[in-house]
Amino acid sequence: MLIIAFLFVVIHGFIFTYGVFNADSFLAGDRAVIRLETINYVFKNLPAELTDKISNLANDSESNSTVLSRIFESGNPGDYIFQGFLLCIGDRYLVVVFQLLLSFLSILCVYCFLIILGRPPAYSLAGAIIYMLLPGNLIIPHELASESLFTPLVVIGFFMLVYYVEKQAYVWVLVSGLLLLSIASFVRPQLSLYPFVLIMILAACYRPHWKRHVALVLVICFSIPACWGVLSFSHSGNISPGGKTHGPGIAFYKTVKRMAISGDFPFKQSAYPDGKMSVREFAAEVIEHPLPFMKLKTTEALVLIINPGTYSLAAHHFGLLAGARDTAFWKELRDREGLSGMVREIFRRSASFLSSSRRSASGL
Repeated sequence: MLIIAFLFVVIHGFIFTYGVFNADSFLAGDRAVIRLETINYVFKNLPAELTDKISNLANDSESNSTVLSRIFESGNPGDYIFQGFLLCIGDRYLVVVFQLLLSFLSILCVYCFLIILGRPPAYSLAGAIIYMLLPGNLIIPHELASESLFTPLVVIGFFMLVYYVEKQAYVWVLVSGLLLLSIASFVRPQLSLYPFVLIMILAACYRPHWKRHVALVLVICFSIPACWGVLSFSHSGNISPGGKTHGPGIAFYKTVKRMAISGDFPFKQSAYPDGKMSVREFAAEVIEHPLPFMKLKTTEALVLIINPGTYSLAAHHFGLLAGARDTAFWKELRDREGLSGMVREIFRRSASFLSSSRRSASGL
């Protein structure tokens, strides 16, 4: 573990120092600028420079009410609220340090996970180091990104579940792991289906007593999202987060719009002047255009597997892709030509970058 700690401090010490002198690197992550704008909108007094603090928030009931109202209008609060509170009481360095601590704990959990499964210490150390050197784990903890919370929470939570099963540990270990997964699903709702997979795993491990685990898993895993859903429904009448710029209706509309780009079919934008779609309208579009929908979701899944941290490391920190900050261009290319089109464009731009670098070097 000392080797892991030493490598972690050295590597992230360099990256942290780079971030001190390059403040823009904090906003290099996916949707970081949008996330910062949301934090600014919700907490109002937080400037783009990330230096001022919000004071006496808890003592001002009117301010609390206003902040709560703005939270209901700003989409999924797990995406920004934890980092927003850290920015309120500190600055971007506090956010980065907190995310680094979570990342370090997740690396230790990978090491201990392999040890528990009976792997030799050398193999366990190698596995932890490989996990630590993944592009996402190198860069994302230094950015304003939801993955910097989501990934460590999932890894730590999963480790606690494995520890509970393998070591027949106390039930509080299981509860703690489930609670971390609940927080993770609040940060990224994509994890909401995982509890049902977990029930099948526990049923296989505890055949005589698996039923007693079902209620525990469902109640704890859905506790935080469910509490927020009830609070949201009591405030706005909607279970899911919404508002003027968020919500499932807007997500349906944007998905079909991207399907039209991917499938090259006409999109009747004038039929949806408010930029929203109902579930029935969305389902009708998917049924009418199944192949563009499948192509879009397949590309998203491949990008999710391959991309984490790689794009940010190559484009924003190493400058390997000219014009890489044009996020709209890359998203449109992804929807139009899929992952293969993005790969071709990356190689084309990389070749142009290397060619221009050689010319510059020869000119010297």
